[in-house]
Amino acid sequence: MDIITRHITSKNNCQRINACKLFLYITLLSEIVTSKGKEIKMNILKGKRNLNDSTKLWPRQKSPDVATWKMGRLLLRKTFCSYDNHLQRNFKLGTCNCSEFQLSRTYRFLYSPTIEEIYQIKGNAIVNWFA
Repeated sequence: MDIITRHITSKNNCQRINACKLFLYITLLSEIVTSKGKEIKMNILKGKRNLNDSTKLWPRQKSPDVATWKMGRLLLRKTFCSYDNHLQRNFKLGTCNCSEFQLSRTYRFLYSPTIEEIYQIKGNAIVNWFA
């Protein structure tokens, strides 16, 4: 997500983008894309947090205003998307063999052979480990 803030010269705009990032609890592109890694999740573009809570400690950030969301959505699409909310080819992430539903199952560990990652479920959080 630092890719977005690199190109912003205005301190005010940088603060607005950071407010969106803090409210949504995002630091990585992988946290806001679908499980197939091809498009940005619609709830993120609408300014709603992911269903799975972050395992990190975040400062409390109130929901940004409408103008800030509009700017944040525009910058996300302009920076990462080729059309609509589909990621550009150079930002495509590896696909995971399991669906979002499977990641929320009661098994403690899941493995994705395509990207060689092991997912461990700890309470409401999902931690991924690189194999």
